[in-house]
Amino acid sequence: MSIRGESIGGGAAVIRRIDGIDVEVTGEKTSIVIRQHDEAGVLAHIAKSISDQGVNIATTRMYRERKGDAAYTILETDQAVCPEIKTAIEAHPAIRDVRIIPGDSATGVSKDDAADVEAAQARFEELDFPHGAAMLSYCEESGMSISEAFLKREDALAASLGYASDTDGYLDEALAVMRQSATRPLEEPLPSMGGLIGGEALKLSALRRLGGNLCDDQLSLAIAYSMAVLETNASMGRIAAAPTAGSAGVIPGVLLALQDSRGFSDDDLKRGLACAGAIGYLITRNATVSGAEGGCQAEIGSAAAMAAAAAVELAGGTPAQCFAAASNALTNMMGLVCDPIAGLVEVPCQKRNASGAATALVSAQIALAGIGNLVNFDETVEAMRKVGRSLPFELRESALGGIAATPAACGFCASCTPGMSCS
Repeated sequence: MSIRGESIGGGAAVIRRIDGIDVEVTGEKTSIVIRQHDEAGVLAHIAKSISDQGVNIATTRMYRERKGDAAYTILETDQAVCPEIKTAIEAHPAIRDVRIIPGDSATGVSKDDAADVEAAQARFEELDFPHGAAMLSYCEESGMSISEAFLKREDALAASLGYASDTDGYLDEALAVMRQSATRPLEEPLPSMGGLIGGEALKLSALRRLGGNLCDDQLSLAIAYSMAVLETNASMGRIAAAPTAGSAGVIPGVLLALQDSRGFSDDDLKRGLACAGAIGYLITRNATVSGAEGGCQAEIGSAAAMAAAAAVELAGGTPAQCFAAASNALTNMMGLVCDPIAGLVEVPCQKRNASGAATALVSAQIALAGIGNLVNFDETVEAMRKVGRSLPFELRESALGGIAATPAACGFCASCTPGMSCS
């Protein structure tokens, strides 16, 4: 199978072509790719084969090379697809091939399970928090933390799609990837593919060992860890986009530093990740975490907001204080432009991750002191969205403005003449 995928920003990707056929597979839903002979009644047969098993079709697109020749049907379903559906579709003589591309997970949903899935979907609708106010209200009424409420939402989402949830296993994996990406560069330099960074985390680690820190040990660790993750990313290592590759260092930088300095367990850090995920989900739903859409405020700012809320929850703060900390971080990074030199996620991205980690800790400290905000979380997210939309194209990941357009920066860009502005 030949597949073409494209990054669309914000840590997301879409499959655009499969074996030369245009598709749009996001991975959010299960997809069915069917190759068939173009004749009457085939599409109806496909739809019936799916509905007979209690599975709902979310989207359908059909392509054909010419009338009466080869055709392709691409469907997305709200539930996972069981093997019986594939067998039923292939029973038609015009069907040449059926390929199932699972969504986030995939165990089959039989017709007998449809009632259970329907009940789960109703439960999910109760927990699919549309904004921060709804989540905060739920937390205060139920006495739950943000992480607990969000994990209940994720479990309900999995059940509504017809598969068993494994959020704990996912958080284990995410934390392991974060730790590896944040610690390896502290021992050995990782030169980047673009050649702009590599070895910075090792220098920070050496400064700390020599006692040359200007910051306290907790912040010094957060800075080193966050910059290390960007080295891992730029050297084609494995990272956890949190929420994006360009901002992947902020959350592990803060959480791992808190573990080292405060003795939090891995289970504690997983609670922090769940809390951070809740904030990231709300920002993504109501604004954006993509630098190409909203500037670096949407990437580093969102990551700082996520880390700030996580830090507050780990420190025993209330859900309201978590949201206040997230608002503080977004406000403090409002208007930050996205201007990567030569279009690479290296400079100034690496140092901005360190700044984002510091902002997260400062924002959490203010919230834990009981200092509130005039503007609430939801209004702050909306303000960030509007600011992002108002930023000119040159300041939204185009590498045509900001620091990327300086003569020194253009000297690193093969498409630019050294000493001249990229713009």
